[in-house]
Amino acid sequence: MRIWVVCPCFFDTASFRRVREEALVALRSAAPNAEVTFVLVDDTAGQDHAVPDVAALPDVQVIAPPYNLGHQGALVYALRRLGDTVRDDDFIVTMDSDGEDQPADLAALLAPLLSDPDNVHKVSLARRTRRHEGLAFKTFYAVFKLVFRTLTGTVIRSGNFVAYRGWLLNEVIHHPHFDHCYSSSFISLPMQTVPVPLARGRRFAGRSHMGFGGLFVHGVRMLMPFGERIAARGIIVSAPILVASVAALIATMVLRANPMWPMFGVCFATLTLGLCVLLFATFSHSKARNLRGLQDGPRPPR
Repeated sequence: MRIWVVCPCFFDTASFRRVREEALVALRSAAPNAEVTFVLVDDTAGQDHAVPDVAALPDVQVIAPPYNLGHQGALVYALRRLGDTVRDDDFIVTMDSDGEDQPADLAALLAPLLSDPDNVHKVSLARRTRRHEGLAFKTFYAVFKLVFRTLTGTVIRSGNFVAYRGWLLNEVIHHPHFDHCYSSSFISLPMQTVPVPLARGRRFAGRSHMGFGGLFVHGVRMLMPFGERIAARGIIVSAPILVASVAALIATMVLRANPMWPMFGVCFATLTLGLCVLLFATFSHSKARNLRGLQDGPRPPR
C-alpha cells in the first residue's frame, strides 16, 4: 500500500516540514503498513533556497514547474508528471503545505477510501465547516458563493484537500477541466464523491502570499469548468427575456409610448443570448476535440 501526499508550496517550506511530521503521525495511525511519499511542488520555480534541504529528506520528492503556476496549476502539473510512477491502487492525497489543511484530518479524509478498498473510482473531498478568516474575506466569500450558485446551480465548499486512488490520476487528470481549475473539477465532472466535514485550520507559519487580486482570479477560474453549464442556463434565461422585450417594444410602438426601456431589454437580452450561445459552442467544440484525442480501447491496469 502506497500513499502519495502532494503539496504545492510557495515559500512555505517551514510550514511544510511541520505538515510532513504531523501527516506521518496521522497516516501511521490510519494505515500502519503504508509506504508514504511526499511530493513538494516548488511553485517558486527554484527560487526558494530552502527547498534543497527539504528535498534531502528520504521520503520527499520535489517537482518544480518551469515558472509560477499558482497552487491549482502547480498541483495539476505535478500530478500529470507523477502519472507514470503511480499505480491504479495507490492512494493520492493533495493538500496545502501551509497547515490550513490540517494533517490530523488525514485519517478522516482517507476513511471512505480505506473502507472500500476495491473501489478505485471514489473521491473523498474535505467539505469546509469552519474557516478562520477576517470579516472582509467572509463577506467576499459569501457573495462569491451566491454568484457561483446562481451561475452553476451548485456551491464549491472544498479546496485542495482531496483523496482518491491512482486510477483517477492515470485516467482523469488529463481532462481539460483540470487545465482551468483543480478543486472545482471534482464537482463539475460526474465523479463518485464523498464529502467529509472538516474545519479549515490556521497557517503554521508566515503569511499568505495570495492577495485580493489572486483570490478574485482563483474564483473566476473555479467557474471555468462549469462554462457549458453556465452557457446553457444563460440561454434558458435570456431567450424568454428577449421574447418578452420584443413583445414590449412592439406594444410601445403601437401605443406610441417611450420605447427606451423595451429597447434596452432587447439589446441586453440579445447580447446575453449571443454570448451564451458563443460560450456553449466554444466548450462543445473543446469537448469534441478532447474526445477525438482519447485513445481507442481500455488502458491495461498498472
